[in-house]
Amino acid sequence: MARWHRSSDEPVPYGPPPASSGAPREPSPESPAEPGPPPPPAPPGLPPPGDGPDPVTPWAPPPGAYSSAAPGGERLQYGRTLDRVMAYLLDGLIVSVPVFVIVFALGSGVLGGMRQSGITLVAGIVGMGVNLLYFVSFWTGSAQATPGMRLMKLRIGDARTGATPTVGQGLTRWLALGGIFQLVELVPPLLLPSVLCAFVWELILLATTASSPTKQGVHDRIANTALVQPASAQTPAVTCLVIVVALFALWVLGLVLVLLSGDVSRILSEIGASV
Repeated sequence: MARWHRSSDEPVPYGPPPASSGAPREPSPESPAEPGPPPPPAPPGLPPPGDGPDPVTPWAPPPGAYSSAAPGGERLQYGRTLDRVMAYLLDGLIVSVPVFVIVFALGSGVLGGMRQSGITLVAGIVGMGVNLLYFVSFWTGSAQATPGMRLMKLRIGDARTGATPTVGQGLTRWLALGGIFQLVELVPPLLLPSVLCAFVWELILLATTASSPTKQGVHDRIANTALVQPASAQTPAVTCLVIVVALFALWVLGLVLVLLSGDVSRILSEIGASV
């Protein structure tokens, strides 16, 4: 299993250095042992060798403190913010499709005679359940990535070892990513405040992720996770951003036209009457 290791310059294997091919020469009493070269200084922010178990690193090591042990020795970097945002939006789009189908089927069939409040509650429960299973199962799976993350060449792991996150870490990260607000939204009186709080919370997560040297937002710090990607990764994040902005602009334009449709009709009718 790939792990992320601590190194000051180049990738190094995890664990103690391999033994030399030749047998070490035992110093004799007549010839004292020759002093070896002094050990290299520890990287900034890291304890010197011998001061504790190695290599266990806190969630926020200095920039460049981790290197790669990926197959082929390819170096890793912490996941870029734009790639993470686009992956999250793509995953949200993927999740919305089965949720819409399930809710539509329930609303037109089993829940056809139910009141609107009941249908809304069931829709919220179904949406939350699908969202939870989707993210946690992919984060803790063998690929350590959702489909959106794989498109952006991102991988999630334990921030200290790079190992696959546990189910507990996945649940914690899902709650901290905004899942807690989905739970609160199931209570009708708290729906609007929860939506507003969730929007503000997402902005906080974005700001803390972008400003962190290890690209760990508050949700990653709480769950002790981190996202990495190959340092040479080329992703379609910019193209996806352009598409998202264009779709949002079309949505805003359509909304404006709908709101102004009544006024436009009235103006046109007045012009026709005056002619």
